[in-house]
Amino acid sequence: MMERFRTWHEILMERLSDPEDAIGYLEVSLEEYLDDRDKAFFLKGIKNVIEAQGGILSVSEHAGIDPRFLSDIVNNGSMRPFHIFRSIFTSFGGTSLINLLTRLERLMMEV
Repeated sequence: MMERFRTWHEILMERLSDPEDAIGYLEVSLEEYLDDRDKAFFLKGIKNVIEAQGGILSVSEHAGIDPRFLSDIVNNGSMRPFHIFRSIFTSFGGTSLINLLTRLERLMMEV
């Protein structure tokens, strides 16, 4: 009988289901965005964490935001409004995320 190996996505989802790992992953995604402005990479990081944390409905309920706004971020690559990111990051905890988000807000205001 052939042994089944887990996919990278399965391993990633397992790791990101842990809130501390999710925060670290979001921090890296956000730092990378601040450094190189790779929007796709940043939004993929958010999408992965949302999936691992139970999906759009679960995260939007936990963050206290409308699931339609969260869905727009995940499915359409919307980078605004910032209060949605703040709500998402706050719901996961971690003040470093909030500090990074403040930097992102300032950066976007300059554009």
